[in-house]
Amino acid sequence: MSLALWIIWPLAYSPVLFSPVWGAKWAITLLVAAATVPLLVRQRGRAGLAAISFVTAATFSTILSNNPAMSAVGLWNWGTGLVLVYAGAGAWALGRALTDGESERVSRALLASIGAVAAVAVLQMVIPLTAYGLPLVFGRSTGLQGNPVYLSGIVLAGLALAAHRISSHGLRAAGLVILFGSAISVSQGRVSLLVACLTPLLVWKSGGFRRAVWMTGALGVGVGMGLLLTLASPLPESPGGRSDAAAGTVAVSSYTAREGLGPRAEVWLYSRHALGDRPILGSGPGRFWAATLPYRTLASTRYAPTGYYADPHNFVVEYGVTTGLLGLLLLGAWLYFAGLQARGRFAWVAGALLVFHLLQPQNAVVTPLALFALGAAAPRRSEPPAKGILGRRALSSIAGVTALCLFASFLGGQERLQRAYLNFDFAAADLSYLLLKPWPEVADRRGIVEASPLDAGRSPDWDRVRFYYRAATRRDPQDPRPWLRLGSFELGRRRPRAAAVAYRRVLAIEPWSLAGSRGMLRVALAEDKPEDARRWSNRIERITRSGP
Repeated sequence: MSLALWIIWPLAYSPVLFSPVWGAKWAITLLVAAATVPLLVRQRGRAGLAAISFVTAATFSTILSNNPAMSAVGLWNWGTGLVLVYAGAGAWALGRALTDGESERVSRALLASIGAVAAVAVLQMVIPLTAYGLPLVFGRSTGLQGNPVYLSGIVLAGLALAAHRISSHGLRAAGLVILFGSAISVSQGRVSLLVACLTPLLVWKSGGFRRAVWMTGALGVGVGMGLLLTLASPLPESPGGRSDAAAGTVAVSSYTAREGLGPRAEVWLYSRHALGDRPILGSGPGRFWAATLPYRTLASTRYAPTGYYADPHNFVVEYGVTTGLLGLLLLGAWLYFAGLQARGRFAWVAGALLVFHLLQPQNAVVTPLALFALGAAAPRRSEPPAKGILGRRALSSIAGVTALCLFASFLGGQERLQRAYLNFDFAAADLSYLLLKPWPEVADRRGIVEASPLDAGRSPDWDRVRFYYRAATRRDPQDPRPWLRLGSFELGRRRPRAAAVAYRRVLAIEPWSLAGSRGMLRVALAEDKPEDARRWSNRIERITRSGP
């Protein structure tokens, strides 16, 4: 299972899905989360008991959260909920179950699959692949990962494996180091590049000075080649092909704020208030954004007025808020006891990705890979005597059937949602609305299809459109974006009072919301209330100006 998993997971991608990259990868995450439960419950020793205890605490945190469904699955196109916790723990158990022979084969499989990812990333800087669902993001390659940050993380894992081969098997891995260095360079992953620069020190310690020099040279050549490709790229959206600098400063409208340590530190600082609200079990996995938005400061909003940090870019801060002090203590115990015995090539991978997760977000592939490597780095153990074999088989059967059902349901919903998006297909939209039940984005898409003017013989049913937009707000009442869309819809239907209710809800969730303030300004203008309009204009000016 591990061999096939680590060939497919990094490469998983399909343009027939609504989210071509995340959809395919998260379907596998669902599969792993459900299918590896039997492996996880068989774990013994201090690390195993800590892992099971952490997963148990995260499960109770999910059940007790203000939105258990969203806590289980996490944000759309993000997926850092309980499913990822189970997938990470299951991946660790998979790594623990490897034999020596399997460990070598999985290492080669990872090098092959990550090498293919790196090759696609380099190719993105040379050939336009947007038509295949592989655009550059801010002039940076994504390499089948959907995001340059995730690309840099998974390539960093490949670089660690290649560096270990240089230290123990000579220079045959130098070509891979060059390829991975180029991929990190075209992804412009600063954290990954910084960690990559430490790999020659590991090679020096384990393989000697001469091999460390070769490692440094190969890495330098790769990074240099990637930099030249980036600057010389003919693609209009690349740094070398852009005609104006402004194209590189546009903030992503959701989930991601501008780069840099300043915004991260600001998020870490105000996250303490959310931890204080629920200090024992936290707000639930995947609910970091919902828990911290009410405490978002004016300074943080000014960093990116229309962008957000749905993830604090630090797993310690995230699990502190989402699973509380109990969950954080158990997670720390798990990583500590597992790390005590970590040795070899996979210890290098686990260490590199652990540092990566201190400054970058979790991901459906990179996070389980880090924990898989941590499990695979443990000494191989013989299997314990078979006990309760019937019970284990029953559990394995139940887990397998559940995993396949979840896998098929999610992929089917994604495919139908893409069909609804492209063709405004009512039947496809209805099915995706049912299969992808927790997420507000799917309800929004159903409302857009309902409002579609493509059918010449049909007029939109605005009451049904309103029903679906309101359904989106019910699926995740703590997410401001469905309320913003509902407010905009109500204003478009000339119902300013109903729009004001939606925009006030946005401001209750996020007091310094620029979009919510602009919505209230539009309401004041629609109702011809100059005093209110002036007040909201002043508030907007305060949010958008720099300085105190």
